[in-house]
Amino acid sequence: MADQKVTSLPATTTLLGTDIIPVVTDPGGTPTNKKITKTDLVTSIAALPLTGGTITGATTFNSGLFTAINAIIKSASNGVNSVLVIKDSGASTVWSLEYTDATGGLRLFGASSAYPLTVSNPIAMGSNKVTGLAAGSVNGDALRYEQLIGLYLLLTGGTMSGAIAMGSNKITGLTNGSSASDAAAFGQVPVITAGQIVGTATNDSATAGNVGEYVSSAVTPAYPITLTSTQYADVTSISLTAGDWDVTGMERV
Repeated sequence: MADQKVTSLPATTTLLGTDIIPVVTDPGGTPTNKKITKTDLVTSIAALPLTGGTITGATTFNSGLFTAINAIIKSASNGVNSVLVIKDSGASTVWSLEYTDATGGLRLFGASSAYPLTVSNPIAMGSNKVTGLAAGSVNGDALRYEQLIGLYLLLTGGTMSGAIAMGSNKITGLTNGSSASDAAAFGQVPVITAGQIVGTATNDSATAGNVGEYVSSAVTPAYPITLTSTQYADVTSISLTAGDWDVTGMERV
């Protein structure tokens, strides 16, 4: 091969592992012209192999993407390890995915409220809890457990501590009351007609202040009853409904 300048050699865009590259060793001391293959050159460079390895310094991706990440961990003295750090154009940290040695937890940490996290798809919790949630204060906020329990009556029942304003609405599906403190269904409330006072409707004592109904029967003089000495006779009769009645009679012989 005739002597040529390096700049005069034809260019190539691909190299085989066995291709030779000229190098000068120890240029600041005793320079020597030598050769190296592409394979040996790549091996000698302190690069992270595709099969994995350990990064000892920060790695910056200018407009590039990281795909198929398994774990990239940057250890810190406080036991918080940054798995992935996202920075803005000014090299300030925006978000970091962190692993805590003390709890074994993984958290997504935002640098400030200027960088909100927006979720565009549902998050499947896999039967796990959401913890550390701030109390909701405006429409659209998620509510903490204690914001629901104790403030709202569970559908399965509970104890009220204040009045319920029905706002002109009904309570429906109420079971008939059976004890003194139970609410009464509409069908259990006696219907009172104007001008009447309801008495008891069964064979027990009427409650104080109630008056029973009045029933009477009379025999007119035009149809007298014939009486026989020492014999009983029916003068008249009345039908009494169940309840307590004061019955009196008067006859004229």
